[in-house]
Amino acid sequence: MNKSLKKIIERSAVQLIVYIGKKFVKQIEKWWCKKNVVQTNHIIKRSDKLAPSETLNDAINKDTSTQEISLIHNMLYKGDTCLIVGAPNTGKSILAMQIGLDIAGGKKSKIAPNNDNQVIKPQQVYYYDGEMRNSDIRKRFGENMGKYPNTFIRIQGGELDSLGKLYNDVHQRITSEHPHEDCTVIFDNIACFNRSKSTKDVNGFFLSINTLKAKYERQGCNLTVIIVIHTAKNYKKHKPLELNDLSGSAEFSRFANSAIALTESRFGNRKRVLKILKYKFGSTPSEVSVCNIASHPYLHLEYECSIPEEAALPTPKTAKPRITKESTLANTEHIAVKDNQPVENNAQPNSAKQDKRRKVTQEVLSQIKQLYNEGKTQQHIADLLQLCRKTVNKYIKSIKQETIICEPLPAN
Repeated sequence: MNKSLKKIIERSAVQLIVYIGKKFVKQIEKWWCKKNVVQTNHIIKRSDKLAPSETLNDAINKDTSTQEISLIHNMLYKGDTCLIVGAPNTGKSILAMQIGLDIAGGKKSKIAPNNDNQVIKPQQVYYYDGEMRNSDIRKRFGENMGKYPNTFIRIQGGELDSLGKLYNDVHQRITSEHPHEDCTVIFDNIACFNRSKSTKDVNGFFLSINTLKAKYERQGCNLTVIIVIHTAKNYKKHKPLELNDLSGSAEFSRFANSAIALTESRFGNRKRVLKILKYKFGSTPSEVSVCNIASHPYLHLEYECSIPEEAALPTPKTAKPRITKESTLANTEHIAVKDNQPVENNAQPNSAKQDKRRKVTQEVLSQIKQLYNEGKTQQHIADLLQLCRKTVNKYIKSIKQETIICEPLPAN
């Protein structure tokens, strides 16, 4: 064979191999990019269109009055992305179902005071249930069977094992069945739909939700989103719950307009503390709400009163003193001698008890008056404010006589 021809064939073969290799690499890169877009962005489509823009003056003059309509007085507004936060077994699902049923039926919520003038138009609510079994639903809500609004739809989340599938289901239901009307979507619990535990998936999910909400807003409607989440594992129930106690706090608090926390109280298993962690309009309330868990006609929460958070949270458990032979013998003696002076053994416990007595400040006095005007009994007021009933009785007498004296009581 001619040497020149041989060289030509060899060069052609090398060029062909290089060409095929480049094509292969490009296909791999294209496949990898597409895979990453699906994982992190779920269904957000790439587009050459620019996002809507406007001047600040136009934004201020725009009619957004519908987003200033509260669904729950001073807690939840139309179009919000709201978090319901709590430790396990505090009643988050009870609260989420109650809010959903109130919105679907156009009812004033019993968890908020001072809502007599509130008017709510019923709207479609989709409740994505990732936690409760059918037996739980029957036990909690079976008594009121047949009386719930048909605008409340519960979707069992067993097959929705990723945030991508969850969003696709929401998108299909909302856009196909309710494209031009207000809707509410509730996710209970969001962790049940994020099996991968991926932060990228959470960010992609929220971006997709915000895109859908923006689309509704341009059409003059509102999509309200309520997300139930757990507290972080290191949260202690006797300490005030804050936004940084959320599980995955950075991602969730960044996208939320409002947040409601539900915690245990020091008043027993039937009482819960409801706290506003984040509020859309203005600062959060300085006090928390104490709510009672009622079972008729279905499991729900009812507002009782508002008090400072430190007076409502469970008291921390103190370590039990170690019982030894020496301490047992010491407790049987009635008199201890120190510096040749007799001292009664019970003097120290009594003084400690007096130190722990809560002083009646002007703030506490206002709470006594408020609870008394609401029709609460003296014993109930004493239990809520951690006071002696005799103390409450004294100040109620002063309230009746309109001569209120605000000073600490002497020891009994």
